[in-house]
Parts: sequence; C-alpha cells; structure tokens
Amino acid sequence: MPPAPNLIWPSERLDDGRWHPVENARVRPNVGVAPNGKMTADLLQENEESGLHRIETDSAGVQPIEPYVFSIFAKPAGRSVLMVEIRDTRSLHYGVATFDLASLKMRRVSGNVVNAGIRRDAGGWLRCWAVSSFGDRGAVMTLTLVTNAGVVAYPGDGKAGILLWGAQLSPGSRLSAYTPTDTQATPGEAATERRSP
Repeated sequence: MPPAPNLIWPSERLDDGRWHPVENARVRPNVGVAPNGKMTADLLQENEESGLHRIETDSAGVQPIEPYVFSIFAKPAGRSVLMVEIRDTRSLHYGVATFDLASLKMRRVSGNVVNAGIRRDAGGWLRCWAVSSFGDRGAVMTLTLVTNAGVVAYPGDGKAGILLWGAQLSPGSRLSAYTPTDTQATPGEAATERRSP
C-alpha cells in the first residue's frame, strides 16, 4: 500500500486543540498502545451527560468534487460502534459511515460517503475508512460514540469509549498507507498554512 499525503494534523494527538470536544466527550491522551507499539493511543470517552458524545476536526486545502479517504485506527474500550460524519465547511456535501468494531461490519454508509470499510491491523486494532467528496475547500470530520443498540444520543456512563489513533485524510478513492503528521499536514496543499502555534 503506497503512502499518501495526510491533510490532518496532528494525526496522533486527539487531545490537541485542533480536535474540538464538540459535545459530552473528552479525550484521555496516551492511555493505550498504538499500532506503532508506543503508548500514544488516545481514548475518546463519553461523559455522564445525556446527548451526543463526539469530537471534531477540520482540514483546509481539499479539492472540491475530488474523492478523499478519511481513515482512523480504532479499538473498542467500552463502546464498539463509531459513527463518522464527513462534510465540507458549508455542508454542501455530507455523508455518514457507521463502523461496528465488534462484528467488523458497516452499519451505515450514506450521503456523500460512497464507500467505506474496516481493515484489521496488528494488536487488535482496526482501521476504519470512508471515501467522500467535498463541495468546497474545507473538510470537517466528526467522530461520535454510538451504543450497541445503535442509539446516537444517550446518557453516558463517564467511562466507556473507543481508543483512537492515526487519523488521515488523503486524496483518492483507495486506502493508502498511514502517514503520520505532527506540526503540519504533510505533504500537500494544506501544509503551507497549517502550522502549529
């Protein structure tokens, strides 16, 4: 599998300010062994509030109408269903992919998400991926915890979540090798303006 540019940064630190806790969730950093063998996997954990439990990140520099693959490594940690919403900044294009990490099956693929799947990786990790396009040059990805019954908005228990690591957004319609990023997107159009503070 050839490498590809990664327009998301930082790709391995979901506690960074570029990943925004949107609703009723927190990120506990470095609590699990990641696919690279280091203790750098983060836990997306629900709080005890009722509602959606999710975080979000964005990326600039995508080409409108062209296909892109969003992917992230995931591992159950009390929750085993992950919903990924992919849209552009004006919500002209919007799609959903819902991954069942226990059965390794897709629960839902809709809207502008035209293909999605789950790929096994080392150490019990799963790489979830979805192909979508965007209507403008901004991409927004939202990661939401879902109950086994498929309920999206629910009272959290303050403990359950999903381990996450290695987010990637790359041009094309096929999953590529993971490319880590830290201080900026690499390499590609978004890199020129995406510098860490």
